[in-house]
Amino acid sequence: MDRNEAARLQFKQQQAMCQAQQQFRQALAAGTVTLIDRIGQPVKEGDLVIYHPPWDFVYEIAEIKPILDPRVAPGNVEVTLTCRAPVHFTVGPPIMTMIRVGHQHEPGHASLDEVQQAAPAAAAPATEATNDPEGHDIPEPSDPRDDVHD
Repeated sequence: MDRNEAARLQFKQQQAMCQAQQQFRQALAAGTVTLIDRIGQPVKEGDLVIYHPPWDFVYEIAEIKPILDPRVAPGNVEVTLTCRAPVHFTVGPPIMTMIRVGHQHEPGHASLDEVQQAAPAAAAPATEATNDPEGHDIPEPSDPRDDVHD
């Protein structure tokens, strides 16, 4: 095989690969290609999933800021970590490291940003607001013993 024939063969292979990739993109956009989580649910863009990778991710610290909530002990900070991790999966067999838990546009589900923002508030103890002499609300930690009924 001479150089021209080898170049033509390589060009045809590249052209066939581009066509196959284009067909796959079209099928993905049309919804005819489906990824399946480990319990058999289809997953698509916008779904919220629990994913257990077989390796550790590297996170970038995007922000460190003080927690201004008086219910939180002094010396605590909020650290925002970011990680964009492209992960490769094979279409067809179930993805054993992933479970679909919902979609951000389904009733009862929030976007990941909303879930992450609500998590610190949910972890904080309940408070009752009282007024100081200047009229500002000052939250006071509630006492769990107050919930006991006779």
